[in-house]
Amino acid sequence: MEVWYTSSDDRAMFFLKRLGSLLNRLNGKVNFKPRSVSYPCPQCDTDFKKKNCFGQGKYCAYEKSASIVPGKDVLAEDIL
Repeated sequence: MEVWYTSSDDRAMFFLKRLGSLLNRLNGKVNFKPRSVSYPCPQCDTDFKKKNCFGQGKYCAYEKSASIVPGKDVLAEDIL
């Protein structure tokens, strides 16, 4: 099972927390692969890429909603 998510979406994070307790009950019978969402934006301006991207615009994320967390921090949180 794959679940695509971003930590910038509070609903996705709530879902993953609830899913974790269900997966524990399945005791390894399901192969779970969390996948984080990013998008390429090589044409974006330099300031945007510095704030929201890695790889010179190859991997970008949206800022966390209702906060000032830049997309670059969202990506770092997603992959850790």
